[in-house]
Amino acid sequence: MESFTLKGGNGCYVKMILADIFDFPMKKSFWGGYEVKMNIEIKSGNFHVHSSFHTSTGELAQFYHSLKNANKLLSGKVQYRNFEQNTFINLSYNHSGHITINGSFSEENELNNQLDFEFQSDQSFLEFGLTELEHMVTKYGEMTGINENNE
Repeated sequence: MESFTLKGGNGCYVKMILADIFDFPMKKSFWGGYEVKMNIEIKSGNFHVHSSFHTSTGELAQFYHSLKNANKLLSGKVQYRNFEQNTFINLSYNHSGHITINGSFSEENELNNQLDFEFQSDQSFLEFGLTELEHMVTKYGEMTGINENNE
């Protein structure tokens, strides 16, 4: 199962697991690439989330490129936000390679349950997650998907 993990200190993490990709490679998403259902796990302190949400491979590709650049420069801010606006992840780098990862996740239902989270990480924790995410981007392509002739 394809996934990537943004790890932090004290066992904290955000993990996204590709659960389903819709109409790949025939139909592209309006949001870039292909629509996917992702399972998500978040552990921050004593709080946990195990749920799912929808995004696109194009949104994941944009996140990957921003994260790769910030990780290389050891500076900047990276944001991930899915088209349904229920999954937000922010990474803020300082010049020593330390990273604050924060964000929020809310369930896709009539209840207004939401987890706001924050934990600390560093460049070394993110290297493997970047490699995992790179494999997904390589397989499913950028905003235009893997074959620009498919509509």
